[in-house]
Amino acid sequence: MELHGRFTCSPLHLHLLLGSSAIFATCSCIALFGNSFLQPNYALIIEISIWSLDYIKWWTPYKAQEVSSKVLAVHLRGTVLLKYWFQMFGAKIGSSVVLDTVDITDPALVHIGDGVVIAEGVLIQSHEMRNGILSFRPIRIGKFCSIAPYTVNQKGTVLGEGTQVPALQITEEGKPISKSKAYNIQKTPNPPFLSCNNLLINRVLHVA
Repeated sequence: MELHGRFTCSPLHLHLLLGSSAIFATCSCIALFGNSFLQPNYALIIEISIWSLDYIKWWTPYKAQEVSSKVLAVHLRGTVLLKYWFQMFGAKIGSSVVLDTVDITDPALVHIGDGVVIAEGVLIQSHEMRNGILSFRPIRIGKFCSIAPYTVNQKGTVLGEGTQVPALQITEEGKPISKSKAYNIQKTPNPPFLSCNNLLINRVLHVA
């Protein structure tokens, strides 16, 4: 396509232009109508009914972030730009952090310390749906932690400084994991094995 007889717009240029416009529009909507306007006050509200207005206020930015992350943020994996993406949604992320996952479902409830490495396929989910009640708990990942691929970090997870979480593990609420505990898990002679199918089922069951 030729504009003014001098500039030729190829399909690649057009895709880049449309992609940049989509990212800009998403960021603008989030900045104007996102977290501060729609999200519930997590400091005051830790459990809400799925029939309440607070649930709708949570669900709207949650779905907007989920869709935009799968379409746009997935291309930022492994770059510093993904850190800024989740910070835009309210996450507290330290310096020198390596993110290779887009599955952070509630960024406003996530605190990631300096030097943390989070591998591909890691799920960080700060909410849980049970019996019609949506509950929230913050997730804290200490400095210099390393989370291996395809682990599931449930609401309320607390990882101490320097913790290394092996692949295919599930962290539980109310059970802080220290560096020594994670080391013991890795050194267990016959560690519990989770097949890919079991892991997929667990992740589906834990996603609202």
